[in-house]
Amino acid sequence: MRGSSDHDVHRGVPSSTSAISMTIESLVDARALAVHASGIGARLATVDAAVRHLGVIQLDSITVAGRAHAMTLSTRLTEHSGSEVDRDLWNSERPMVFEAPIHAASLAAIDTWPNWGFRRDAIRDQHLDWAPSDSMRRDILHRLDTEGPLTMKALRGAQAPGSGWSWGPVKEALEHMVWTGDVVCVRRTNWNRVFDLPERAIPADLLRAELSPGDGLKRVVRDALTCLGIGTTQDVADYLRLREAQVEQVLLDLEFERVQLPSVEGSLWVSPLAGAEPTIAASPVLVNPFDNLVWHRPRLKWLFNIDYRFEAYKPPANRTYGYYTLLLLANNAIRGRADVKTNKGVLQVNDVWFERQPAEAEMTVAVGDLARRLSTTETIVSERLGQIHPRLAQQIVSSA
Repeated sequence: MRGSSDHDVHRGVPSSTSAISMTIESLVDARALAVHASGIGARLATVDAAVRHLGVIQLDSITVAGRAHAMTLSTRLTEHSGSEVDRDLWNSERPMVFEAPIHAASLAAIDTWPNWGFRRDAIRDQHLDWAPSDSMRRDILHRLDTEGPLTMKALRGAQAPGSGWSWGPVKEALEHMVWTGDVVCVRRTNWNRVFDLPERAIPADLLRAELSPGDGLKRVVRDALTCLGIGTTQDVADYLRLREAQVEQVLLDLEFERVQLPSVEGSLWVSPLAGAEPTIAASPVLVNPFDNLVWHRPRLKWLFNIDYRFEAYKPPANRTYGYYTLLLLANNAIRGRADVKTNKGVLQVNDVWFERQPAEAEMTVAVGDLARRLSTTETIVSERLGQIHPRLAQQIVSSA
């Protein structure tokens, strides 16, 4: 059993919930708070600062427009491109993150390691039927102990990898051991995970900082609402993939403020820790579908009145928009969408769509910002885009 501790491990926000927050009287106010709390446009100086701000960053393997985690982090930074994000993220002397199944496959800020002890213990106590055998577990731990950090390929050896969505025995064992914290991944090389022992990879002060399950749960719920700024119980629960009833009780215990808006069913939790009242909206930016601001589609609907479906896995003929559609955020509203891809240093804009009214100037700025963050050297548009939006197509190409 984990004991309680005075070691306050969280994202560096005040323990008290008595700070002054902005008054929420309309969806306009809610959107301003949500964007501000998300950190988009915050122009933070370091990758570590962006990681600490978000707490959790979703991973995804699709690379058609850059890695999702790098795109998410770069929108919070000053001048970092995706490649510079990865350079800093994986090569810091003290690890910045550890991987865990928090919001799907995720990176978590390294300082939150103690907070998630309750979930690691819960997974271990479930005795899942795909947990590794004692002999396989001992073999993996012995190899990591004697050989040092190893990739999946190195640990698998001559064993054939699984195909498609199926996992081979070594991958299945490693995934379970990462979930329980018996093995950790704090670095990647060429996108390959590097597995290690927690006592070697996790800073000693974090390994020693034990929290009771209740304290850990309170910290992660508080941090999630802080990054959301405002949200339903379901929004907070989805951020952490926890049960709604469990999260609602914690929010009640933490005595966060609740507000109601005429256009939103039910009440909304407001975090006073999300920062001062925003005064300037973020510059136009294209947000990836796995960004913390938009990853929960029900919240995207009530907050921005946007229906979004990720269509990469649909046959082309069944797509309404495109394979990898980014959302145009401008003036604290979702103003449009863009289907993009990169290839050999070239950013191609396949198509764009606007919500309710055109936002060509904002789209042009956002595409230029995206090209910088993806480190592309040229921007082109599809023939279709040139025909449907000729002026916009010319603006995008000429401003690249």
